[in-house]
Amino acid sequence: MSCSSRAGVPINRFGEEAALEGEAYGGLVLFSRSKWRYREYLSAKMKRELAPNEWVCISVWLSAAETAGIVADGFGVTCLRDAPSR
Repeated sequence: MSCSSRAGVPINRFGEEAALEGEAYGGLVLFSRSKWRYREYLSAKMKRELAPNEWVCISVWLSAAETAGIVADGFGVTCLRDAPSR
């Protein structure tokens, strides 16, 4: 289920993309010409708390929108105890 009628799966205002697995995916804007400090965050709750110095493997599948005029050349992942702040 989408939080917006304009952001459905597989067809939405940004193009068409089937989910890699399941029935949904998350989308975010990584670059904006008019708002160069703009940031979006995608978050998920961990199933359990991590132990200090524990190694984890996180994988993501990235796909640029068909309507993207520019794509970002950087993407990062981090594990935080609390939500990110500005």
